[in-house]
Amino acid sequence: MNTCKIDIKAVPNASRDQIVGWLGESLKIRVQCPPEDGRANQRLCKLLAAYLELPKDAVSVVHGLTSPHKTVEIRGLSVEEFKMKILPHKTPASSRCP
Repeated sequence: MNTCKIDIKAVPNASRDQIVGWLGESLKIRVQCPPEDGRANQRLCKLLAAYLELPKDAVSVVHGLTSPHKTVEIRGLSVEEFKMKILPHKTPASSRCP
């Protein structure tokens, strides 16, 4: 099974969930949830999984749990497959914070 790790610049407490785009080597993602009790991390993983059409447990934060600069691991995609799916990025419909 393919696995890739992607650097993320997370922005919690945003007005809406949104995959903004590439910021250098990091993918900038805004989530509505606050960075309390891991809620923003959970929403970030759920948003990416939904966008990539993967099971929600296929995406996890492996580094930077309390930092805006994170590394997420995505099981089921290579880096090349991830980049092909993420561009052009369209954010799926938003849902409530976990």
